[in-house]
Amino acid sequence: MKKKKIESFVVISNDKLGDKVGEYAICPHCYKKHIVKYADKVLSDGSRMPSKILGFVQCGKSSYVVAINELLWIKSKNENKMHS
Repeated sequence: MKKKKIESFVVISNDKLGDKVGEYAICPHCYKKHIVKYADKVLSDGSRMPSKILGFVQCGKSSYVVAINELLWIKSKNENKMHS
């Protein structure tokens, strides 16, 4: 019997997006300021193009999403606790 592949996804409503993100954001893991980095868009030919769609911070060996389309993702305390 073949195992079913489980796909993960996150739904973020507009009311969870706040102000425009700056150069730094508060890490949802350690609550310290980290530099916001952005993931590149991968084009159909495999090349990459800079994008500001997904902003994240790196904390140790992990990365945490903090911005969508350059707007801060506002997480509740309960959402942060689910990942710690």
